[in-house]
Amino acid sequence: NDRDKSDTPIPWGALSGLAGETRPENDPFGAPNLIRKYQNSRGKGNRDPRPIVLYAVEDSFYRKSRIFTINAAKSPARLVAETRIKDRYNLLKNADMAFQSKLVNQDNTVNLDLEGIAIIPDETTLWVVSEGKGNKNDDSFHSINYLIKVDDEGDIIKVVTLPDSVNNNQRDGGFAGVAVGDDVFSDKVVVAFKEAWNDESAPRLGVYDMLEDTWEFYFYPLDPSESPLGGRVVIADIAPLGDDAEFLVLERDDQAGPAAAVKRIYKIDLADHSPNDTVEKTLVRDIISDLRAEGGLIVEKVEGMAVDNTGDVWIVNDNDGVHLTNGETLLLNVETI
Repeated sequence: NDRDKSDTPIPWGALSGLAGETRPENDPFGAPNLIRKYQNSRGKGNRDPRPIVLYAVEDSFYRKSRIFTINAAKSPARLVAETRIKDRYNLLKNADMAFQSKLVNQDNTVNLDLEGIAIIPDETTLWVVSEGKGNKNDDSFHSINYLIKVDDEGDIIKVVTLPDSVNNNQRDGGFAGVAVGDDVFSDKVVVAFKEAWNDESAPRLGVYDMLEDTWEFYFYPLDPSESPLGGRVVIADIAPLGDDAEFLVLERDDQAGPAAAVKRIYKIDLADHSPNDTVEKTLVRDIISDLRAEGGLIVEKVEGMAVDNTGDVWIVNDNDGVHLTNGETLLLNVETI
């Protein structure tokens, strides 16, 4: 779609997180008239399907970070709105290292490495996560990991950081995705770490309690690398299933084309475990065949996953802003839950 009050299309790339709008009473974030226009046109011969709304974020390849609103019912999917995140209340600027690492611009827009996005079931707000950069205890350190709440205008209204005991062990491979539970777990925000830190055997799943302002942690067992070229396997995203503490976890390796081997969706239930446990997982779908069916090379960075309001599972890849890649972005419906 065109940008508001102009004839220029909305540019996009490096999509690194995905969430489904499953709150039927809510107007879509950034596109308040989308559902209303559909409803008003139903009696006027409109044959368009009801919008399926997804939200996406872009990573640090681009400055002045944005949230995108997508209508996935269209074919191809239509990007209908962009919302720039702003630090109007200086919450990010006042957080640890934010000002020094120049995450906040003079116009209050922000330069984040967004890797995940999540809706909050009983609110109109969203959570996003920004991946930290560098190892905390050496010269590579640049910024910590942030869990950030934004209102429906894109303004930051809360900034959450990890406990010092965890922050002090930071290394590359931080926040990779975020999801909010449902029902008895609806006050919990689950943040997936991309990789294990230091001497830990598995990446963490951090559970932030919105009411108590506290953290608990679980550990997630990654599949080993199966590519003939070796490499590593990481968590790419996490998505809620709408049933208490059940979530989907997306794993991927760092290989593309014929060398790609691990692109898989697993199911976990945190209610079956206690903090500090290593969770059990159940395979839901191996998506290698879905990626191969598109007719091109299997993409490397499948980094976003969402469950929409019909129960369909969507994935999207990060095209690295077309830097050293063919620039292809795939938004695929791969499974029905």
